[in-house]
Amino acid sequence: MDELNKVRGYRAVLSNRDFVLIWCGEVFSRIGDGISQVALIWLVLQMTGSGVAVGTVVAVYTAAALIFGLPGGALADRWDRKKMMIISGIFSALFVAMIPVLYTNNGLSISVLAGLVFLLSTASQFFEPALDATIPNIVPESELMSANALKMTTRQLGQLLGPALGGVLVSTIGIANVLYLDALSFMIMAGAVALARLPRNQGGARERVKLKRLLADIGEGVTFIKGQRALLSVILMAIVANSAFAPLTVITPLFVKNDLQAGPDGFGYLMSCLALGTLAGMLVLGAMGNKVPKGKVILSGFVVSGLAAGLAGISSYLHQTLFCFFYLGVGVALINVPFLTLEQLLSPDTLRGKVLSTDRTLSMAATPVSQAGAGFIVEWIGARPFFGILGGVLLVCAIVGVLIRDLREVR
Repeated sequence: MDELNKVRGYRAVLSNRDFVLIWCGEVFSRIGDGISQVALIWLVLQMTGSGVAVGTVVAVYTAAALIFGLPGGALADRWDRKKMMIISGIFSALFVAMIPVLYTNNGLSISVLAGLVFLLSTASQFFEPALDATIPNIVPESELMSANALKMTTRQLGQLLGPALGGVLVSTIGIANVLYLDALSFMIMAGAVALARLPRNQGGARERVKLKRLLADIGEGVTFIKGQRALLSVILMAIVANSAFAPLTVITPLFVKNDLQAGPDGFGYLMSCLALGTLAGMLVLGAMGNKVPKGKVILSGFVVSGLAAGLAGISSYLHQTLFCFFYLGVGVALINVPFLTLEQLLSPDTLRGKVLSTDRTLSMAATPVSQAGAGFIVEWIGARPFFGILGGVLLVCAIVGVLIRDLREVR
């Protein structure tokens, strides 16, 4: 009977024509992003041979997200979200396509490439909050957890399939054609949104938005978050957890090499197990749907991921650490899926984009600082103690969350 209910949970949301259109478009777009990441990094290396140049391009992408993340969320509440997503997808396709056009005509410099990456990242800051804020308008509350789980699995699929597929495609059809494929994936996403029947959001006005009004809108979102104890507590815990998680990809290779005595294949296996655990956790949550208490699931996610990180720090063999990373990924899923659902449910339609973008931008802002400090931490105490610190931070978040009644009891 339980298995039948799980199937019905997915069947309900997958019978929603408009959600399925957007979800399928997102699948193409995420895989396209994954293959283009490999192509862009390889392109920068071919042009410069410099790791500094690669880091600069990545930093430019992050900078655009930090600059335009909050305005993108505010405009998603003031403008028509469907039009925002379509226009964002078209411009993203244009910016990506310009890279191979200029490259094959010898008109691409590293500064021009960085500028196009900046514009590409800027376009995505208007797409993401509009998409996340739209889903509750087309999916009933009873199916929202399942819808978010399916949506978030697309990112995991992109991380699992994209880089591997990108490496093969770069070797076989070349960098330029891979980037053209990514541009096509953005157009597919824009077309899917255009075909979906999306209700106009309540704040979707056509008025011109001046800077003063935009800043006031952003402040309105921050003020709303402050007044919601459950929402504020989860956002603060998420920022702390993201800061602790951010150095993982920096420190894990050193942990694999120096402590586990394994090679690059071991690092690859660990990151794949992390992604697989996250994917598995999301799929299970999606199958359970709205039956699970969101607050308690979030707290259990902090406990599971905290214990997994701590055990990874004391493991001596690669196969032991693989299990730890899998459950670390499961814990991440238990946090992220109900957290997004909680944000959507607690935020009115007129503020939803601002709330989502505020959380995303603040979490992203903490990441570069944390990653930069990771190198100093490793030099000082080594890679292994980092996992103990990560586990401790996550378990403290769980304890703090238990003490907050509004979070503990939220359904």
